[in-house]
Amino acid sequence: VTATPGGVMNKFWRFGLVLFIAVVACSDKKAEQATALKAEIENLLAKAAGPDKKNISYGDVTVTPGDGDAYNVTIDKLTVPLPDAQPLDLGKVGFKLTPDGDDMRKFSDLAIPQTLKVKDSAGKELGTIDLALDHGKGSWSKKLDMLLNIDLLIKTLNVSQDSSGDTVTANNVAYQIASTDNGNGVWDQKGTFGTKQLVVGSKDGNFTANDVAATSNIGGLKLVEFV
Repeated sequence: VTATPGGVMNKFWRFGLVLFIAVVACSDKKAEQATALKAEIENLLAKAAGPDKKNISYGDVTVTPGDGDAYNVTIDKLTVPLPDAQPLDLGKVGFKLTPDGDDMRKFSDLAIPQTLKVKDSAGKELGTIDLALDHGKGSWSKKLDMLLNIDLLIKTLNVSQDSSGDTVTANNVAYQIASTDNGNGVWDQKGTFGTKQLVVGSKDGNFTANDVAATSNIGGLKLVEFV
């Protein structure tokens, strides 16, 4: 049987229609998931902020479909309170978010401003924080509304005080949290913090410390009790 040009074109358009419907359905599903993830993130932020946003403050949260299974997330106007000073303005923070099943949420490609200004309560600049982020990634549990794993590495961190000229410089600043599920709601958590080199400079000279590290291990932790 010889296919006619009309028959070939008919099959072509039917295939194209099926493909179009599949793409639209996938796009609609990702848009719905983006809306659900936005609500999850806002809930997580609200819990972290505490009553009256005393721990952190934040503005709009935006979640849009990204490549593959990932979503692009931005959190605007994120601030952290400082004693006797204005809250530290982190500006707009962004990351990629990939759902892993119904519970786990993996984030990566953390992006934060490279320069932060510290100001007193009247708005006068007290100092500057300059940092170069190597990577930031981790995961949290939707059911627990809690971060479970964090892997953060800052290549260089420089803090300077305007009035005195004092400085603090650190290289390869690492912060990690790893959680292990032992079943029955029981978790083990290990935290590490360290820097390859820390230099404190002042008019009196410099102080240098190498391979600074601190570690904590908590076993048998029932995270659900903290929810």
